[in-house]
Amino acid sequence: MIIALTQMSELHQQLDTIVKNSVVKIELANKIITSLREQTISLYFVSTTKDPLQRGQEFERLSDYGLEFDKSLQALIFLEKERTRKEIISNVKNKISSLETHIDLASEYVFIGDVVLAHDIIRSKVLPAHRDITKNLDQLIELQRSENEKAVDTATSSHDNAKFQLLVLGGSCFSISLFIAIFVSLLTNKQTKLLTYQALHDNLTGLATRTLYDNHLELCLQKSRRSGESFSVIVMDLDSFKQVNDTLGHKAGDLILIETALRLNAVLRKYDTISRMGGDEFFLLLVHTNLENTIGLVDRVAKKINEPVVINNEVVSVGVSIGIAVYPDHGTSADQLIKEADKAMYVAKRNKLSYFIAEFNHEKNSNPVDDFTI
Repeated sequence: MIIALTQMSELHQQLDTIVKNSVVKIELANKIITSLREQTISLYFVSTTKDPLQRGQEFERLSDYGLEFDKSLQALIFLEKERTRKEIISNVKNKISSLETHIDLASEYVFIGDVVLAHDIIRSKVLPAHRDITKNLDQLIELQRSENEKAVDTATSSHDNAKFQLLVLGGSCFSISLFIAIFVSLLTNKQTKLLTYQALHDNLTGLATRTLYDNHLELCLQKSRRSGESFSVIVMDLDSFKQVNDTLGHKAGDLILIETALRLNAVLRKYDTISRMGGDEFFLLLVHTNLENTIGLVDRVAKKINEPVVINNEVVSVGVSIGIAVYPDHGTSADQLIKEADKAMYVAKRNKLSYFIAEFNHEKNSNPVDDFTI
């Protein structure tokens, strides 16, 4: 009995360690993806704006995102011990180093006023490098999730073996062994559910992760292709969030993100999907809705998010920029819908609008942002 109980204790500790490490590493990988994406978009807008003040702000954002992905990458390097994933991270590090060289070159062309060459570098060097790095990081996340599934399977099998050992003790120990076996079974199920939940939900806000969002979006696409029913993909980004972090600290920023999640849940319907992609970016999936109804929901979301928040006796206001893409008008695949909603969000942000609707007809590859795919 002592051996069996020791085995159970060790397995619970192993699972707990896997859960915690997995959540942190997946979150770091997603932070790198988001920061690289934001940096690439900022680089493009640095090259297009003619307002010196706005250009300065974009260069500041460009630098901040560079520091963010570098910080996340270093933390990931420190945490990862498994050989295959370490090789992927090392590969990502080398590619990011090369990407930074291309970004610096594009920035130099912006400084000297050669926007054409800057755009050429963004198209031919920066965007392909970004996509390649994102692909590697997606592979890393998938390997991490695969390890989680194997750990759960191994733990379940080992627990079954330990329960069997307890049950075969027989005699006067039988009732105690049976009680322990039932208790362990319940605990195992609870821990397995916890691991699954944490893999699919954001650690800070409890919202869906990108994996869960993608799953829901794919199911929605399959259903709509059969029924012809429309739905909407929404990309949402908070405004002035960096200022909150800089002036009030990251804890205040976390409170803003939590409050945003609560407000989104209060406004949207139970069957809609709300996901935090990392940083201050959120994806929404609005089902059973057309463009007119979507605009109504988005307008309510914008008004709710724009309401002030009181943090440490200070009134804080953050705005929101929202991009809307509707199936099938703006795309018939997950990547296309997200891409169009993302582009619409950036139009809203640069024009200080609460929301913007993706264009039904647009010239393909008319600028680097058109080429950008999340």
